[in-house]
Amino acid sequence: MVAHEWMDRPAFDQPVAGLPPPIRASHVAGAEPGRLIRLWRRLCASVALNLKDARQLGPAVLLRHFARLSGTPQHAVQIRGHGRFEIRRHESDLSVLREVFGEGAYALDRHPHLAARLERRYRTILAAGRRPVVLDCGANIGAATVALAELWPRAAFVAVEPDPGNAAMARRNLIGTPNAHVLEAAIGSVPGHAALLNDGDGFAWGVRTTRAASGVPIITVRQALEAVQDGEPFVCKIDIEGFEEDLFARDTGWIDQFEIIMVEPHDWLFPGRRSSRHLQRAMADRGMEMIVQGHSLFYLRP
Repeated sequence: MVAHEWMDRPAFDQPVAGLPPPIRASHVAGAEPGRLIRLWRRLCASVALNLKDARQLGPAVLLRHFARLSGTPQHAVQIRGHGRFEIRRHESDLSVLREVFGEGAYALDRHPHLAARLERRYRTILAAGRRPVVLDCGANIGAATVALAELWPRAAFVAVEPDPGNAAMARRNLIGTPNAHVLEAAIGSVPGHAALLNDGDGFAWGVRTTRAASGVPIITVRQALEAVQDGEPFVCKIDIEGFEEDLFARDTGWIDQFEIIMVEPHDWLFPGRRSSRHLQRAMADRGMEMIVQGHSLFYLRP
């Protein structure tokens, strides 16, 4: 995920990491003109964000402000056309919903030829008596899995997420997707273990993995596919905060099994490290067709 201004903003009397101090009446009384201007800009930005939410996600999402009054660490939001999701207070969960459903990160309506091709492959796999498998690497709270399940409801879905908190939210949000499996693990080129790091903005969508002697298990794509009996690789979505450097470093034969691979590269996050170099080489060697959509690259099997 790419960090931006979409973080779930609290009510003005609620503090949250990464944002300026909340606006209170005491701040306004006797405030300097410059401070009043900054407060006014914050207020306008918050109103604009809520209007955008209502337009893209549906007005019901604004009811989350009332849910905050309960003080519970989690609450539900209703996303127009996509159902109910559990999110955490003062976390990046709402921002994930904005990116997946508001911005259409994995929507195919802007690429009708691609949608038609994937639908043909989906139906071919089903006609052969097998289950199309959609692999969501870096599933976070399960939003992308839900979005892809809306496109291909008879597929099987494997959501791989290393962070325990995110994985727990994914399980809650995928209750209505009975053909989904949540694997609490990182995904890499070879099995092993990983440590979890979050030295960015501190929000859950920025949790990164690095190889370690112990910690969260690392599984391979082949191991993830074993979660589905009679499965046929179909779609692979990858957003793993830079660990694609490891995933594409070796043993990449699995690439040829998928009809499409949707990857969010993270060179911007690690300047000078060339973290997407193995990804670029693997796709170039295969002559994959590439479509740019939002923050992701869609690679199509030749």
